[in-house]
Amino acid sequence: MLNDGSGNFREAPGASVTFDWPTAKGDDMVCGVAIGDVNGDTLPDVVLGQHFGTPWIKPLANRLYLHRGVVDGIPKFEDVTEAAGLIPLPLKGPHVEIQDFDNDGRPDIYTSIVTFADGQPHPVIFRNKGSRDGIPQFEQQTLGQIDFPTDEDRALKSSGKFFAKMVEERKIVYSAPGPTCDFNRDGRLDMVIPNWWAELPSLLLRNETTSGHWLDVRVTGSDSLNTMGIGTRVDLYEPGHAGEATARIGSREIATGFGYASSQEAVAHFGLGDRTECDIVVTLPHGKGQLVRKSVKADQRLTLSK
Repeated sequence: MLNDGSGNFREAPGASVTFDWPTAKGDDMVCGVAIGDVNGDTLPDVVLGQHFGTPWIKPLANRLYLHRGVVDGIPKFEDVTEAAGLIPLPLKGPHVEIQDFDNDGRPDIYTSIVTFADGQPHPVIFRNKGSRDGIPQFEQQTLGQIDFPTDEDRALKSSGKFFAKMVEERKIVYSAPGPTCDFNRDGRLDMVIPNWWAELPSLLLRNETTSGHWLDVRVTGSDSLNTMGIGTRVDLYEPGHAGEATARIGSREIATGFGYASSQEAVAHFGLGDRTECDIVVTLPHGKGQLVRKSVKADQRLTLSK
């Protein structure tokens, strides 16, 4: 929906065709959505999470739409799901997030499915390996660690019977919500998996991934800006090059409540890879101006005030 500037909204021409999902009907539905820049062009891309009835019979991918720019005032999006490596999922994946879990400077895509191998939980994260022909390339290694779905799984057309088998085996599970947060403040994003089934425990998963440097940015408002800085855009640049497009490291908007039935901290989290400092340009919402900070040290949670 496009805002005409006066508080009225209209559907973007062509949006119903671009985002059409013909098989999403009845209990087969699209649930979660995450918006963020996955390919480093500062344009907000879109990830949609599916909640289809029997994906263990017919696996279904979560979808990725790249923002291809604005033409005559209309944003254009392209479905690059398959080209980007987002493979079909054999379980429901309603919750989605765009986050940098290994802090290498490339945003990853996560959905709230967890497998269990050798007694250890492995969430499904599509790691961003860089771009090819302008399309980010993602890969995941979690689903291949277990024998799922088996022929016996595929034969269970009843969701109730399948879920009973899934709970008994305890080798894979999904959650409707699955928010992330750095709960122990070590600069790596952790996650919470609230379990739908009373027989299974909910999970608090600590991120122990080998990590690059990182930076968290918070914005606190005053009378003229909301107190959590919601809607603020944070852009990071190579040190000494604030505002230069060719030196941009990453771009995020401060938001909460993305994915499905979840809420996150009002923090813009960035992975910096090997970088130990950067410049920051913060663009406040509703034309409230910008804040610029130069040569900011990595590995800290920075709070800026307006």
